[in-house]
Amino acid sequence: MPVLAVENLSVTYRTARGPVHAVDRVSFSLEGGDSLGLVGESGCGKTTIGKALLRILPEGAIGPKSRIVFEGQDLLSLGANEMRAIRGRRIGLIPQSAMNALDPVVRVSALIREAMAVHGLAGGRAAEERIKSLFAAVGLDPDRRAHYPHMFSGGMRQRATIALAFALEPTFLIADEPTTGLDVIVQDQVLKELAKLVRQRGTTFIIITHDIGVVAEHCRRVAVMYAGRVMEIGPTADVLVEPTHPYTMGLQNGFLGLRGAYREIVSIPGAPPSLSEIHPGCPFCDRCPFAEAVCRSEVPPLAEVAPGHFSACHFRDRAAALRAQSAEPETWGRRLA
Repeated sequence: MPVLAVENLSVTYRTARGPVHAVDRVSFSLEGGDSLGLVGESGCGKTTIGKALLRILPEGAIGPKSRIVFEGQDLLSLGANEMRAIRGRRIGLIPQSAMNALDPVVRVSALIREAMAVHGLAGGRAAEERIKSLFAAVGLDPDRRAHYPHMFSGGMRQRATIALAFALEPTFLIADEPTTGLDVIVQDQVLKELAKLVRQRGTTFIIITHDIGVVAEHCRRVAVMYAGRVMEIGPTADVLVEPTHPYTMGLQNGFLGLRGAYREIVSIPGAPPSLSEIHPGCPFCDRCPFAEAVCRSEVPPLAEVAPGHFSACHFRDRAAALRAQSAEPETWGRRLA
């Protein structure tokens, strides 16, 4: 049985301007100790999926046909108190903004002790020793554990939120853009510390990011999202080496690897569609250089192209030819009529 099984997840936000369909029928599962990267442009629904897993969305936002089964329990059927016992304790979160996640008037060690006490974990001397151990594990000086958040740099604050998440010993962890706002050197350091803790504890792990390089280095599987839908999902090596969806191919053109011959970085022209509208076909069709009439009228199903590798493209059987064409910068200069 998988640790997490997400089935037909849909999320709609109710706004003054009408409904916004942030996530549209997303399904995936994770085995114990697995790692999944949710990657895509801003606004594609990645963070909303993370919030849905934690059930911190507005009431009624999650669609009635959605299911989120975690360790055998359907989270959407649980009461507020039952979910509160799971959130943080069994499903941990490393948020996007460490400064907003830490209380500015509470010492970091006091914040971690309080979280541990709420969930009935070790207190007193044992709690203090655990905090010291976690600080050392994430590369922080344990003697600084009683400092206030403003006394830490951005990278140190992010490490402190990682220590806070692991203090509750979750079996499943969501990291939402965990290195936002950090310079590339500190980003690399923080991600390596996080990856080490995940491996040591066998934690099942989702990282939400727009950076394909982060996914390539730290995740066994990847889900490429666009306009609230999964465009492609599968083993990271397969999806990134032999993508079968034009959107994944376009994202790769904007990522400069460390190896291989020099090549031009090419962006995908245009912008994602409005999520306040229902689109009858593929949401990527207006930006896709390979789109045909069927792409505008029919939603391509997410179908298996190789063991464990799925793609939502009408022309997935022509993937090899599309990859060759997508590598040419002029391909993305063509505009659809």
